[in-house]
Amino acid sequence: MVPSVLLADDNPINTDILEIKTLGKKWLELYRSSNIEKFMDQYTEDALVALNGKPALKGKEAIQAYFESRIGKKNVDMRLDYEKISINQNIAVVVAKFYLDYPFEERIETVGGRSLIVYKKSDLGKWLIDVDIDQKTPDAN
Repeated sequence: MVPSVLLADDNPINTDILEIKTLGKKWLELYRSSNIEKFMDQYTEDALVALNGKPALKGKEAIQAYFESRIGKKNVDMRLDYEKISINQNIAVVVAKFYLDYPFEERIETVGGRSLIVYKKSDLGKWLIDVDIDQKTPDAN
């Protein structure tokens, strides 16, 4: 019997898990690119993004309005330290520590925290961000 939930540690060669791990890199590449249309292709129509200390962004229109003036503007770098990836059919839940490096005056500032990301697999088999909640946490600095 195959369990309905797979953990990354239980099956590291699972293609969905490998694909999901590449999505963080793709998100950063698209963030750096200034291509808002391709950037927004990563999200479901009714996605929810809740960034630390900011009101929640509900739906693609609100998410695009927030990121439109930000993408492609700074040479940022992001690292993800995956703590857990769980997949149940067409839903994937990711918990990761994140580290965002960005230029500030003459130095690089780092913001660390934890992300909870829920992906939904589209009818075309593409994983899309449905929920992205980021918060600062003291153990990710």
